[in-house]
Amino acid sequence: AMEAFATYFISKVADESVAFNSLGTTYVNTTEHYLPILLEVNEDGYFRNIVNLYVLWKKRMISIDLQEQQENLKRKMKNYISKVVAESLI
Repeated sequence: AMEAFATYFISKVADESVAFNSLGTTYVNTTEHYLPILLEVNEDGYFRNIVNLYVLWKKRMISIDLQEQQENLKRKMKNYISKVVAESLI
């Protein structure tokens, strides 16, 4: 079932970016659970679409997380600089 699900998105029959928002985390977590088994029994490209969709969505999740961390650090730096400047004026 997971291979059929992934095939729709990898073949671009369905828009994976729309599905990512509602299913990405669940799909990645589920795939990570089964990935050792899938890779062990993988022969002749079986489960290729599962792995391809996993890689696509995992990379996107990491990218989103890093962007959020970057924005958080920028806010902290801005607040820190504002505090240092304010203290230097006292």
